[in-house]
Amino acid sequence: MGNVEVKLTQYADDTTCFVRDLGSIQRIFELHNQFQLASGLKLNKDKVEAMWMGKKRNSTKKPLNMNWTKNLKILGVTFSYNKNIMVENNFLNKIKKTEDIFKIWNMRNLTLQGRVLLSKSLGYSNFMYVASILDVPSEIIKIIDKIMYKFVWKNKPDKVKRVILISDYGKGGQKMSDFESCIKAARVQYVKSYLNSNDASFKSIFFKYYFPEYGGPDFLFRCNFDAAQISMNKNLPPFYVSILETWKEFVSIVSNSQNVSLWNNVDIKIENQTVFYAEFFRSGIRSIYDLLQNNKYLSFDLLSKRGLQQKYYMKWRGIVDAIPTKLKKYCTEHIPVFNDPLDELFYKGTQIKLHSLNSKTIYQIFLSQKALINFPRKIHLSNLYNRPIDDVSCWEEIFSCVSLATLEPILRELHYKILHNYFPCNSLLQKMKIKQSDTCDLCKTNTETTTHLFWYCPVAQQFWSNWKGWLVTYFPNIAHLSEDQIILGFSQADFGYNSKNLNLLLIKAKQFIFYTKLGYHPLSLELYKIEIKRIFDIENTIANRNGRLYLFLRKWVFAQHLL
Repeated sequence: MGNVEVKLTQYADDTTCFVRDLGSIQRIFELHNQFQLASGLKLNKDKVEAMWMGKKRNSTKKPLNMNWTKNLKILGVTFSYNKNIMVENNFLNKIKKTEDIFKIWNMRNLTLQGRVLLSKSLGYSNFMYVASILDVPSEIIKIIDKIMYKFVWKNKPDKVKRVILISDYGKGGQKMSDFESCIKAARVQYVKSYLNSNDASFKSIFFKYYFPEYGGPDFLFRCNFDAAQISMNKNLPPFYVSILETWKEFVSIVSNSQNVSLWNNVDIKIENQTVFYAEFFRSGIRSIYDLLQNNKYLSFDLLSKRGLQQKYYMKWRGIVDAIPTKLKKYCTEHIPVFNDPLDELFYKGTQIKLHSLNSKTIYQIFLSQKALINFPRKIHLSNLYNRPIDDVSCWEEIFSCVSLATLEPILRELHYKILHNYFPCNSLLQKMKIKQSDTCDLCKTNTETTTHLFWYCPVAQQFWSNWKGWLVTYFPNIAHLSEDQIILGFSQADFGYNSKNLNLLLIKAKQFIFYTKLGYHPLSLELYKIEIKRIFDIENTIANRNGRLYLFLRKWVFAQHLL
């Protein structure tokens, strides 16, 4: 490639070649003939497909007795000059298949956690391979997200905002995938691979065809470049434009300093264009610091000693005048700590090394810019139950307490519904025009809200009184049971290790009240104890079978006193 010889080893039947002329194709056939003589394996020319490219894309000629086509499918991806065909074959057909798969799974009564898991394994995963090598139109991203969330919410409107659902469990989310952030993470990985690979053959190809007039990719990726200008000047494919835009966004998130690159800097423009002067670049002038001495710009006479000829004086004068005052002031007030701008990357207050970042971390960095942390429902709970809104550990415990206490998805979802205020109480069902009355199904007198059903209802209060009397001998702190404990769960600060056991008993009690509301059984403490004993026996059997009885006894140490 140019002056660089690139050697590779690959299977003959998976080979895709981009050639300059018909003579190169004939040379490829000659190589396959030699391969046939050595291996006994013969090329099936009837299956060979060819496609005209570049200026000859519309040619109707069909030389060399090959199958000439307008579209090529390479490793499962369709390539074509017709954008509509590419979108249909690579995305729309997959979307239709994914919808058909989800229709089958919709027949099952899955929990929210299960549906989120399936949206990842059977949904988004179908598109990541294609999205990692092709530009994905924004409208396609919206369509894919729409069918995923439609499946997650059982073909009903979203109950929780998407910017909340994509967050971690401890932040009130369900770790729902964010497709756009996944794509961006893949784009950043391309740049990371390029910058971290010293002798990779693809670097010579990339350097030869893209960005030599900007100092080469190694330098350009360290600049505050204008992606739109580069795209227009180079007529870049959309895929490479998205790489540039995503990389710039990534650096803007994690960079801890002002980019003071002299070249390709969107803040330094001449005639509304960023500039790159190869003569200055070769003389070692790369940042604003290289033009300064004692907080003043170097004279051209001093710069000429670096090899710059007199004819570049006007360029020097132009670039000095184009540097904004704020950038010069920044350089005079800040001494550079690192020679490489990519060494000044920080995330959550900690310096990060580009070569050590994996896709998951990059994804989390982009996700942090979208996920909503202090959402309205959280603020409401904070004000109602006097919980500091900025106490991260407090809210992580509130959102995760049931997940730590049990693996049952149904119980986890019940807690999630209560916290996010979409539990199907009668007041909500009446607003949704599912039920005509909002009266409580237990007391038959008051309006049934979530807090009423689980706390204020006289029938529920009698159950909690019996429940508390049953547990108080082993958990003395539970004597002062309160509304916030019933709704939010028991904290480790108040109950220590026992908080896990109590949260398991609590969420089962709330499920028991809910099932009583539905008419499954009466609200009896004795029936509740039987249900807890059933769980105890199941976990005991599993622990014995897996040789983990010691963990079971540690968890259920209170059972011998209560069951």
